[in-house]
Amino acid sequence: MRSAAGKRLDGDGPPPVPEGQAWGEVGVCEICLHVRNVPEVHAALVAAGCAELMPAQSAEVVPHDIALDISYIADPWGTKLELIEWTGLWHSLPGPARAEGVNHVAFGVTEMARTRVFYERLGFAELLFESVDFFDPMAPWYEAPWYDPANLPAQHMTMPMAPQGAAIEPVVLDPPGPDCRGEWGHLGPMDFGIRVASIEAARAELRADGIEVHGEPQTIDLGGGREWRSVAFAEPDGNYVSLVEARY
Repeated sequence: MRSAAGKRLDGDGPPPVPEGQAWGEVGVCEICLHVRNVPEVHAALVAAGCAELMPAQSAEVVPHDIALDISYIADPWGTKLELIEWTGLWHSLPGPARAEGVNHVAFGVTEMARTRVFYERLGFAELLFESVDFFDPMAPWYEAPWYDPANLPAQHMTMPMAPQGAAIEPVVLDPPGPDCRGEWGHLGPMDFGIRVASIEAARAELRADGIEVHGEPQTIDLGGGREWRSVAFAEPDGNYVSLVEARY
């Protein structure tokens, strides 16, 4: 998974993600970009008019010998964007401060064990970290009337990784937050794509497991013999996932 797509739908369409969404509700809740020099990129985006949700700060990933710098901003439509730079896991190429690709996608689920089993079968088998502690810098996001700021929900977070591409970050809130799933096309994050070698083979395997794949693969001709093929399905909590076969 090395690309992100933005889409605009004409007409009234489904409603936007409700105001008051915090982080971890069922549905796709953030997109994380790997960047070179988090503080500088963060400052540049805030200066350009992006809302600052969390200033740049550093943390360590225990028990691994990995450190990270992270911050959060909102894009013009309110989608949460995490900026992250790993030390000890990812090596940036020389150059100016910049975004270098998708690091992971976070989404809320209802059962962590079921989610882990499902995504392990899709190749996300290496667990980078697991946390059951509330991430305190997110506390200002959990506001009334959706949440009681004096009794914040517990956050169970994991980050499974695949051999190539970005990671995923399933999250379970306890007690559960509001359900933020929407029909495909709502304002805000909608789905994420998993790259496969053969859409036909991947689709057949999902269907053999009783997972409904929506429609036939769609092909976009990129010219010069290149093409982008994709087909969507819903994972156990109803979050949309695309299988992507890219030839370029």
